[in-house]
Amino acid sequence: MAGSVGKGKVAAINVTPLVDVVLVLLIIFMVTATYIARAAFEAELPTAAKADPLEANPPLVIEVRADRSIWVGGESFTLETLAERVKRKDGPDGKVADQAVIAADKSVVYGRVTEVIDLIRRNGIEKFALEIRLQAKKKPEDGQ
Repeated sequence: MAGSVGKGKVAAINVTPLVDVVLVLLIIFMVTATYIARAAFEAELPTAAKADPLEANPPLVIEVRADRSIWVGGESFTLETLAERVKRKDGPDGKVADQAVIAADKSVVYGRVTEVIDLIRRNGIEKFALEIRLQAKKKPEDGQ
């Protein structure tokens, strides 16, 4: 009988399939968590008619919410702690991020956004972009 103890047989559970399933679930959770955290950021972004795409390297996404709080990847930061986060080597190949995207609610005071820009530039990120929403193209009306 399989799994019985006797005549040199050891009753053991094969945990390899369990480990495989748990690792796959962990990877799925890690990938979807970034999208969930990003979707949870509720801001009224400004709109523009045209925008340039980002470069290939993933940027550091910094969110400035309506209450002036600063968030990166679902974690809250002050200006002082944001400086340490900008210097963190968690980019591709263990490098520091070389570009940033600042997503600020349109009700945020312009001075707060410039504080964030100044901080990231002082800490090594020279390339940055401001996240916007593209305006819907207006259709020309008949007779005009």
